Amino acid sequence: EVILLIDIDAAGQVERVEVQSASHPAFAAAALAAATRFVFTPAEIDGQPAAIRIEYRTVFTAELPQPDVITGAPQRAAETLAPINFAGLVREAGTRRPIAAVTVRLNGVPAAETDHDGRFAVRGAPGGTVTVQLAALGYESYTVDEELSAETRTEAKYYLVRRSTNPFEVVVRTRAERREVAKIELSRAELKKVPGTFGDPVRVIENLPGMGRTPGGLGGALLVRGDRPSSTAVYFDGVRIPLLYHFGGLTSVVNAELLEAIDFSPGGFGARFGDATAGIVEIKSRDLACELWRGSGKLDIIDASAFTCAPVGGWQVAAAARRSYVDLMLGLVLDAIPREEGQGSVTASPVYWDYQVKASRRFGAHRVDLFAFGADDRFRLLTAGSAEDVDIEFGLHLASHRLLARHRWQLTPELSLTSQLAPGYLVQGFTQSAAEIGSESSFDTDLWSADWREELTWQPRPWLTVRAGFDHRFGEAGFSFELPLPTDIEPFPSPTFDLRDSDRFARDLGLRNHAYWLELNLGPFAGLTVIPGLRVDRWDLHRTQDLSLSPRATVRYQVLPGSVAKAAYGLYEKLPDPAFVLVDRIGNPGLDPERTQQFILGWEQELTALVALDVQGFVNLREDLVSFSSSSRWRNGRLAPEIWANDGSSHTVGLEILLRHLHTPDGRFYGWLAYTLSRTRERDHPAGGTYTIERPDGTIDEYAYGRRATREYPASFDQTHILTLVGQWMLPWGLEAGLRFRLVTGNPYTPIDRGRVFYDDDLDSYQLDLRDVRRNSERMPTFHSLDLRIDKTWTLDLGKVSVYLELINAYGHRNVEGWSYDYRYANRVPLSLYPILPNLGLRGEF
Repeated sequence: EVILLIDIDAAGQVERVEVQSASHPAFAAAALAAATRFVFTPAEIDGQPAAIRIEYRTVFTAELPQPDVITGAPQRAAETLAPINFAGLVREAGTRRPIAAVTVRLNGVPAAETDHDGRFAVRGAPGGTVTVQLAALGYESYTVDEELSAETRTEAKYYLVRRSTNPFEVVVRTRAERREVAKIELSRAELKKVPGTFGDPVRVIENLPGMGRTPGGLGGALLVRGDRPSSTAVYFDGVRIPLLYHFGGLTSVVNAELLEAIDFSPGGFGARFGDATAGIVEIKSRDLACELWRGSGKLDIIDASAFTCAPVGGWQVAAAARRSYVDLMLGLVLDAIPREEGQGSVTASPVYWDYQVKASRRFGAHRVDLFAFGADDRFRLLTAGSAEDVDIEFGLHLASHRLLARHRWQLTPELSLTSQLAPGYLVQGFTQSAAEIGSESSFDTDLWSADWREELTWQPRPWLTVRAGFDHRFGEAGFSFELPLPTDIEPFPSPTFDLRDSDRFARDLGLRNHAYWLELNLGPFAGLTVIPGLRVDRWDLHRTQDLSLSPRATVRYQVLPGSVAKAAYGLYEKLPDPAFVLVDRIGNPGLDPERTQQFILGWEQELTALVALDVQGFVNLREDLVSFSSSSRWRNGRLAPEIWANDGSSHTVGLEILLRHLHTPDGRFYGWLAYTLSRTRERDHPAGGTYTIERPDGTIDEYAYGRRATREYPASFDQTHILTLVGQWMLPWGLEAGLRFRLVTGNPYTPIDRGRVFYDDDLDSYQLDLRDVRRNSERMPTFHSLDLRIDKTWTLDLGKVSVYLELINAYGHRNVEGWSYDYRYANRVPLSLYPILPNLGLRGEF
C-alpha cells in the first residue's frame, strides 16, 4: 500500500502529489505515476468549487496465476490450494467497532486485508513464531509474535488504538451549506472538554461571540447581544424547550452522549424559527448507530450520569439519565460543622434529574425517530443545628417532559419531507410559608401542549432550493397564585403589617399559535447566494390575538476563493414574556408583540485550511417593549389601571470577531478567540412620554412621565467588552489539556448608596429615595478568570476509562458579583463567589 497527499485545484485537476508512506519504493513510483493522471469532481465549500488536499490510499493486490483450462489445471489448483490456517478479527480499542481495510503482514510481507466486518483469513501461513503487524489509516500500528501451525487453524482477535486521543469520532460526510450569516456550528469533538463548562457540551455556547456572561453565578442565562434571556429561543431537534439549564446553570438538560451538534445564531437567523427576537440555539441529537451494545457513565462532584445504546430488532435504541447529589453532599457537610448551642442554619439546595430515550429505524426512503426527554428541578431545604425546629417551608419546582415522533421521508432525490409531532407537559411551582409570621404564598403553572411541525425541501434546479413549512402550537394552561396582603398596621413602637390575609388569583389560559414560513435559496451566478424568507405568525393566547409578518433576507458573495462578504436583515416578533403580563386583572391583554429589527454586515476569511476569521457588525433596534404604565381607565364602575404598555425601546450596536482553529479527527489542537464589542441602551418610555387618567365623568387628564422614566440608560445586561480564549491540546500518552480565559466588562447597576437616606419613625428603619440617582449609572468591576482542565484516558481492549480535573477560576481572582449594604446604606462590602472551584470526574465507556 501507498499513502499519498494530493492537492486538487478548484477544477478538479491534480496540482501536487506527495508520498506520505509506502510499503516498498517500487509501489510508490507506480502510485505517483497513476495519481498525476487522476481527475476529480471538484470539492465544494459553501456550495462553490474550491481547492483541497486529500489523503489517498492505493493498495496493490497480487493476482494468483490463471489456471490452464486446456490441461485441466483448475482441478489441480483447487486440490493444491493451501488451507486457511490463520484468521482473525480486528476491532477498534475502546469502542469494539470492526475496522475495515487493515493490512495484515506476516514477517513483514503483506498477507491479507480485513473486510467490512473487520475479519481476515490467510492461507498457507508459515508455522512457528511469526511476527504479525497490523496497520490502518488513523490507527496506531500493532505488532505481536504469534505461534502458528501449518496444520491447524489459529484464530486471533486484535484491537487497534486510534491515533487521536479524543474518544469521540467525528465523521464529516459533507460540508453543510451556510444559510445564516451569523450561525456558528460546533461539532461534538469541540464541545466535550472545554474548561469551565463542567464537561457539559451545551455550555460551550457561552464562549462564542455575541453571548454575554451571566452575572452573579456560574452561568445558565442566554444573554445574546445585550438582550434578556427570554428573547432567545432554544430548540431540541426542532422542538421548543422551556428550560436549557438546571438550577444554577451548572449543567444543561441534555446528556452529552446524545448530542451531535449545536448551532448558535446570535442574530440573522432565517424564517424557519420564530418566537425569538435575539438569537436561536438549536441542539441536534445523534443519529443512532449502535451495531454493538455499548454504554458509558460519568461521575463528578456535582452529579452522575449513564448512557447506553444497543440494537433491538431492526431498531437502534439509546437511553441516558442523570441525577445530582449536591443535596446529599451538602447535608453531610452542614451536619459536620461544629456549632454552639442555639446556633443553626437553613440552606436551600438544588436537586435535579433528567432523562432521554431515543429509538430510530430506517424503512427504505423513510426514517422514524421516537424521542422522549424530560427534566425535573426543585429546591430542598436543609436544616442543621437549632434550625431543625424552625417551622418554615420553601419549595421551587420546575419540570418538563416531551415525546417527539418524527418521520423523515425522501420522496425523490430532489424532494424531502420531515413531519414531527411533540406533545409535552410543563409544570412550574413556588411555595413558601413561615409559621412565626403567619405568612404563606404560592405560585403554580401547568401547561399541556402539542407542537406540530412540517418542513418541505425541494431542489428543482441546482441554483434553486425551496424550503417551506409550518409549526403550530396548541395548549391549555392553568395559572394561579396566592399572595399575602398587608392589612392593619400594628401599633407603635413596632409598626409591622399583618400578613395573615391572602388573595388568590387563578386563570385557565388557552394557547393557539400558528406559524407559516417560506425560504428560497437562490444562486443566480457563481459565488452569489441570496436567501429571501417570510414568516407569518398568528398569536392567540388567552384574550390576546395578533398577527406578525416577518420578512428576512440573507446575502452571501464569494469575492475571492476563501473570502466571503455577507449581509442580513430580519424582522423578529414575539409575545411579551412572562405570559402573566397578558392576563386580565394583573396584566394587559391588549399588549402588542415585542419587535426587533436586525441589521448585519460581515466578512469571512479562510486563512488556512483549518484557520478561519469571521468579523461582523450588527445593529438591533427593539421597540414595543413592555414597561410599567401609570395610565388608568374606568371599567365597570371602578378605576382600572393599565399596568403594562408597549412604551419601551432599546438598541444595540456591536462588533463580533471569531478567530477559529477547526478540529480534525487526527489533529492535535483546536480552539478559538472570540471578542464582542457592544453597547445596549434602553428607555422605559419615549422622551416626552405621557400617561392618562380617566375621571368618573369621562374626562381624561394627561400627565408627563418624570425624567427618570423617560431617560435612556445602559441595559442591565450590557457588557461592553467580552473576550474569550479557548484552547484544547491533544498530548501523547492519552492526555488532553485545555484552557479558557475570559475578560468581561462588569454589568451596570444603580448605586443605591448615592440616594437620599432618611429615617422612617413609623417603620423604624432607614429608607431610600432614589429619584435623583441615575439608573444603571455605575458598573461592577471587570470580571476575569482562567479555567483549566486536564484529561487522562486509558484505552483498553473493551473500553476506555478517563479521569479529568477541572479548575474553575484557577488563579483565585475574587470577582465582585454584587454589593451588600449596611442598614443605613452608608457602607458596603463586595459579594464574591468561589475563589477556586475544583471539579474531579471519572468517566468510563465500553
